Amino acid sequence: MKNILIYYPFTLATNPKSGSAIRPIEMIKAFENYAQKNNVEVIVISGTSTERRQLWNKMISEKKQEQTLFCYSENQTIPLWLTDPGHIPKDWIIDHDVFKTLKRLHVPIGVFYRDVYWKFDELYKLKGIKKTVMKTIYKMEEKFYKKYVHTLFLPSDAMGKFVNIDTAKMALPREDASLI
Repeated sequence: MKNILIYYPFTLATNPKSGSAIRPIEMIKAFENYAQKNNVEVIVISGTSTERRQLWNKMISEKKQEQTLFCYSENQTIPLWLTDPGHIPKDWIIDHDVFKTLKRLHVPIGVFYRDVYWKFDELYKLKGIKKTVMKTIYKMEEKFYKKYVHTLFLPSDAMGKFVNIDTAKMALPREDASLI
């Protein structure tokens, strides 16, 4: 059966209270609604890097990646490799393995890129070596997305000029523009 892969490199909130925690849950619901109408399966891979690896290995063993129509993903306010508890990943290459496989299979990958506050000293409060290291990791994430992502979804079109990822960009559609 054809499928849509939703890939969240973080653990989903069980009782979301903020927009950034609610959006992933609502996106899953929207994709499930679409899938039901179009007779496709929704596969959600999320959690810690270890949990994502287990879910990805299951998907691979069932050869479902060969039937994937597209992948939707999101990042958080920290680079995707640092989303495990304590910001130390147990599986450093799971995200690479997923995106590389999908790209090899010509599966379009769309990522909602939440913000670029780290590019503005007045907004990014880290200092010294921590700031240098984190900015380097953010730049690595941009290169990673440039290599693998088909479309980058942004909170607004204006944000696009601050994102150094050479790929298609568009504002994530909103159901009610009056909420902006």
